[in-house]
Amino acid sequence: MGVIALAAAGDSVFGSLGITPPSFYPALKENRWTAGIAAWIVGNIVSANLLNTGAFEIKYGDRVVFSKLQQGRMPSVKEVLDGLQREMELHLDENIHDYAV
Repeated sequence: MGVIALAAAGDSVFGSLGITPPSFYPALKENRWTAGIAAWIVGNIVSANLLNTGAFEIKYGDRVVFSKLQQGRMPSVKEVLDGLQREMELHLDENIHDYAV
């Protein structure tokens, strides 16, 4: 997204921040459409590969509340909320002596 933003409005960004553009900026500015399209394609490829790993976990501290790899599916909203509440209660029970006066 940064490359697309620089290609579209780099002069304004650098001007308003009062900084000198980096050495690659003139080439980016001359080829803004190519750079923008390339950044868009690369971004889509990277995001698609990140989604295809199958890894999705929700943690509370160091405890796993839900793991897609273990369950083989995505969680429901109720499962997430119940799991977080359970972990919060366990955390509070384990650390209640820290809060006692």
